[in-house]
Amino acid sequence: MLRFNGLKKLTDTDKSFRFYTNICTMYKLLFPVFLFIIFMHSELTAQNETYRSTISGNAALNGWQIISLGDNIIKADSVVGAYANATGTFGLTYDHAFVKWFSLGAQVTWNMGKIGADDLHTTVDGKEYTGGAEIRLRRINLGIRPMFHYFNNDRFDWYSGFKIGVNYLKSSVNIGTDQNITDNAILDQLIGDNWFLNRSYRGVRPTIQFVPIGMRGYINEHLGFGVEAAVGPTYYLSASINYRF
Repeated sequence: MLRFNGLKKLTDTDKSFRFYTNICTMYKLLFPVFLFIIFMHSELTAQNETYRSTISGNAALNGWQIISLGDNIIKADSVVGAYANATGTFGLTYDHAFVKWFSLGAQVTWNMGKIGADDLHTTVDGKEYTGGAEIRLRRINLGIRPMFHYFNNDRFDWYSGFKIGVNYLKSSVNIGTDQNITDNAILDQLIGDNWFLNRSYRGVRPTIQFVPIGMRGYINEHLGFGVEAAVGPTYYLSASINYRF
């Protein structure tokens, strides 16, 4: 019995020794990680306390430009003289950091485009019309941007989020044919009842845009450059010049 009890006590002691050894090993492994987290926390806190506001000027690629590029690739103008072109999306953005990981901002963007055909042939009420048609589109978007920030330091700011806004869209249609068309009914048959083909359409529509990832890099204490990938109106890829204060 004495031998058995002595062996049992030795086994308990051995288990305790191994337990404390494992604790010390885990501490040695995790201690540098804790130091890194504390360091990053202090950097982020100091960063947001010093520079809470950022103003950005943006230039971006939008869906209208992609449509225009597609038109140029397939050479649609060889069919009916069709064409499409669009400007990039230009905008201004303001972001304000409330805490080290969250900011709320506002953005306004603008772009325009047009599509048309120089050689259209159509028949309305048994009468043939030949000529051109062009649709011009102008779009202004206003929105608010909640953004979540991570991996920030003095020189880099990474973020993700979304934008909720409204589009103000204006479209106009110019029909030029060999005949002088003044009958609205005939014009309606030529351009259809679609809202975007209306001769003078103005409307406001809600929009939502997701920003999977964005990054700002700074060359000094205040001035920097950035890139941003997005899904939804009014752009997909943006480049920016940023000023923080």
